Amino acid sequence: MAKIFNNIVYLFSPEHRFFHYFFYSDYVFNINKLKIIKNLNLISNSSCEIIIDQNFLSEFINFNFQNYDKEINIILFNDGIDYEIHKLNLEKLKLKFSKVNIFSLSNFYLKDKNIISLNDYKISNKRSLSEINGVSYFKKIKYFYPIFYSIYNFIRYFNYSKRIINNQRIIFVGKADIDSVLTILQKHFSFNNELLNNFSNIFKKIDNIDYIEDFFNLFDLDDFKNLKFHTKYHLVNLVVRTILVVHLKKFKFFYHKESTRLPLDLLHSNIYKKTLMLDLGVKVGNSNVYSRSLFINRFYKNSNIKVNFFFNDINYNSSNIFHERIEVIKKALISFFKYKKFDCSFEELKNQFLELNLLLKK
Repeated sequence: MAKIFNNIVYLFSPEHRFFHYFFYSDYVFNINKLKIIKNLNLISNSSCEIIIDQNFLSEFINFNFQNYDKEINIILFNDGIDYEIHKLNLEKLKLKFSKVNIFSLSNFYLKDKNIISLNDYKISNKRSLSEINGVSYFKKIKYFYPIFYSIYNFIRYFNYSKRIINNQRIIFVGKADIDSVLTILQKHFSFNNELLNNFSNIFKKIDNIDYIEDFFNLFDLDDFKNLKFHTKYHLVNLVVRTILVVHLKKFKFFYHKESTRLPLDLLHSNIYKKTLMLDLGVKVGNSNVYSRSLFINRFYKNSNIKVNFFFNDINYNSSNIFHERIEVIKKALISFFKYKKFDCSFEELKNQFLELNLLLKK
């Protein structure tokens, strides 16, 4: 059951996550007023509701509050991965505070009564957030008046933005590169150098669809099957989106914005009217409610396409459903990769995504 938030909520978070929480507060949790605090002494209400970023859990737990009659909320941005990392602190929170709510980006952990699935929520088109305290005017303008921020960002990075503003493009913003996948594989398979070397060699052939089967063979290995579910799910998503994006980069009307060195902020801009934003889902869960979906819903509501590798209403952490789904994804991608008309029109490429989603529904 979806939890109902108070109208006024405190936020204790690092600055780089502010906008994620703004969107959650506004379009998911229906909060009216958000009070950002940098000093825990500034919490004036002894009985209040607080959203705490997982990175600030230790500081929060160690603070000596006069009253522990507070309702605590934590969003696990990396779902089961973060639950494992912060499990000890989460247990300490439950012992100290009267009410602790943990929000998951999936429905994979329904057996745990203390975890609320974001699958139970829907993204609202009606805004609720009217006031944010504790941030600079620039951030308030960026959030409440995005047209001004969009123009500013466009002008500042004009050499890049001018190439996109008047050209039709299907765009994916985010990491989907070989190095990222190999780093994750190194972390989880450091005990198996042979497997790592074999998989590294496979990635060298990523442009050749004849080797797609080799990528998916990884998921049939006992070393993979013995991993914890959240790790397996993450790896599958990393591999799948990487081989897909590498293939898409060959198309004339596709653009992958991946460089963090270039702060051209396409996900927070509302002036790129000819852009079709590609949504490949959340890498760690199967909820439709996550940061990227919130950004896209606000700025690209009528100009986006989502590829549904995994569905919102299915618990893949059950029986053989997960591995059966991997087989469906493999067959769909092999069929999709056979289309090699890289100079096709924008509309033709868009139709290929529609056909891919039809294959993924099987």
